[in-house]
Amino acid sequence: MRDGVCSEFTVVTKIKPGHADALREDLATLASGSDDAEARAALRQISTLHDARHVIFDNGTRHLFASVFDGSWDTYIDDFGKTAIGGRFDKVFSHTEGVPRHHPIRR
Repeated sequence: MRDGVCSEFTVVTKIKPGHADALREDLATLASGSDDAEARAALRQISTLHDARHVIFDNGTRHLFASVFDGSWDTYIDDFGKTAIGGRFDKVFSHTEGVPRHHPIRR
């Protein structure tokens, strides 16, 4: 969906069986990124992002990622993919089915 210069992106995925707790842990780590200087610098570099959120629902069987950003889809994905955030998202989405990755998963 698009309104003016803002675009919205939502993806709902199935969580791999047995991965809900690991996904919760990775999301908690992502959310507490205030101690991660590399992640903070990357988020400052991605000036198109307005909002992003992750939600686990349906008794830990599905995951929702929703985001609002300026500009095109290609620019948005490229902005994330060329920073440390891309690897962190790859790690989060490694617990779900059917989402392609941009970086090797960093553990």
